[in-house]
Amino acid sequence: MVRPTQAPPIGIVQEGQYPGNTYRFSNQWVGTIGGRATRVYAGSLANDSRQGVVLVDSSGGGRYLAPPGTGGLKIIDKRGDQLTLAAGSGSTVVFDLAARVFVPN
Repeated sequence: MVRPTQAPPIGIVQEGQYPGNTYRFSNQWVGTIGGRATRVYAGSLANDSRQGVVLVDSSGGGRYLAPPGTGGLKIIDKRGDQLTLAAGSGSTVVFDLAARVFVPN
C-alpha cells in the first residue's frame, strides 16, 4: 500500500527542533528564497539567552547574531524577503533574508 507523503509545512512553524545544543530556538520559517528551499530558525544562543540569533539553513546559509541586548528572537511575520522578529527585550528587529543582515525597522 502506498501512503501519500505529507508536504512539508510552509511559513512560520512553531514545532520542530534543530539538532545539537548550541541554540535554543523559538520557532522557524520554511519557504523559498531566491528559488532555493530555505529554513530559518530564530532564538538565542544556548549559553547566552541575551544574545538573539537567526540561523539560515540553505545553500549559502549561516548564523547571524542579532544586535547586542535584543534577547531571544521569535519570528512573527514575513513580508517579501524580510522577517520581523519579536525580541526578548520587548522590541522588534528585521532580518533581510536576501542580504542576510539585520536592517533598521
